[in-house]
Amino acid sequence: MQTPYLAKQAEELNKLKNELNGLNDLRVDLERTTLQRTQSGNLSRPDSRQTTLTMGSRANTCAGNLATPDPEVDRIVLRIGFQNFKILKEIFLKYSSFSDWSQNCITITQFRILVTELNLLSKHFTIKKANLIFHQVCLKGKVDLFKFINLMVEISELNVQGKSIQSNLEALLSNITIPGHRLDYIDINFSNWKQAFESVEIEEILRKNRKLLQFLFIRYSTQELISPKMIKLANMVQLGIDVKFIPGLVTNLETARIFRLVMSVDTVADRISYLEFEQCITYIGIYGFYKERITNECEALEKMLQLMMVNSKNLKIKKSSK
Repeated sequence: MQTPYLAKQAEELNKLKNELNGLNDLRVDLERTTLQRTQSGNLSRPDSRQTTLTMGSRANTCAGNLATPDPEVDRIVLRIGFQNFKILKEIFLKYSSFSDWSQNCITITQFRILVTELNLLSKHFTIKKANLIFHQVCLKGKVDLFKFINLMVEISELNVQGKSIQSNLEALLSNITIPGHRLDYIDINFSNWKQAFESVEIEEILRKNRKLLQFLFIRYSTQELISPKMIKLANMVQLGIDVKFIPGLVTNLETARIFRLVMSVDTVADRISYLEFEQCITYIGIYGFYKERITNECEALEKMLQLMMVNSKNLKIKKSSK
């Protein structure tokens, strides 16, 4: 017998399939038209490139959503309701980070930020209470989606104190405004930023500022006997604080998310090479200044480097971390 959740999933699955097929057809037509224009000598196609990237990103998102429903998810949805589940999943993805390169999770620090930003704290649910119920649900310091839902159920019972789990969650979530720019925005746009990083225009900007970038990389890189030099995540965060892009543009968590996305998958420790450092700075600049309504990647990177230049002039000699 098909449950309400599975029926709803099947309906959304069909919609995603139709959208994915339509996007792929449009992309094929666009690439064919672009090829014809290129062969005819008309090489101006910035709109075509951006449209292709946008449709490709959306198509990949659609394809990623065509997953077989998890029985555990079905059980939880029957308990809390489909709409509540969708909202909680969206909130979870906004604040979670990757664990072991695959599974999303929320740490106690991220949970504290979440309850504060979403105005969940009250006389019944204090930050002390938040710490307590987090550690009751999770002893290892990280919670997955299912444990996060259990946390939110407890918060709704403390703040609303209604008759049922579903009604408590509905009342709690109806007063929440989810921030538009959170950690999931980085993951969604990472492939587009990578395309921008490989462009001639971005490379030229980096070339003109390479002296500054190399100076900062060497200043904050480790002094261990390794070759080539690497920069650790902790040092990258300290650099961000010193040159004012943390917290002015991005948070520690956002910096860590971008840092780990550019880090080579075969790297054991949290450290990146110089090329990855240039990528990290570029992506932080694009992301940070997008929040300031600057959508041109080149302009965003130039402003990022200008910020770093101004605030690096009075850097004191620091002891490099071992």
